Amino acid sequence: MKKLLNLPNPLRLEHRAKHEVLRYIILGMSDGVLFALGILLVTLEFAAQEAVKAWIGGVVTAALTNSYGAYFAERSFEEAKLYVLERHLLKSLKGTIISKRTALKVRVRVLAAGASTLLGGLLPASFFFMLPYPINAISGIVLALITLALTGLVTSKKERIKIAFLYTGGGMLVAVLTYIIGQIL
Repeated sequence: MKKLLNLPNPLRLEHRAKHEVLRYIILGMSDGVLFALGILLVTLEFAAQEAVKAWIGGVVTAALTNSYGAYFAERSFEEAKLYVLERHLLKSLKGTIISKRTALKVRVRVLAAGASTLLGGLLPASFFFMLPYPINAISGIVLALITLALTGLVTSKKERIKIAFLYTGGGMLVAVLTYIIGQIL
């Protein structure tokens, strides 16, 4: 029956599902850190209260939009996979363990995307609002770049240092571009 449906080993499915959740955590963390880094640079000259509002509002918005996008992307992808199975079986899978497991996978991925974006966005803020200017800005930038480097180290089993530098370099590029755009506007 397995060959007929061309299903992978159930143990592999679980292993693959963990990697898919990890992918959303890495994407969310990177998005959150880069978003926070941009907000940090644009709001350097703002009063602390205005910077807090921009930071919290921006990071929460990023987390919600990341979750929203993950939900629709994952839902449509998983529904397409279920549809293929249903066509092979000539039967609806609605209400079955397979459909419930699929719904759970979608919810877990959405939660991973949103929570990691929120965490990644708030990490650089941890010192920003406790320290005086300019130490807070420098510490926020350094913490954001360290977070990107660590994210890069986690993502690869080979060439970890290279990937960490790529993540950090990309973050610095985004930071510079955000700062320039913020100064122009």
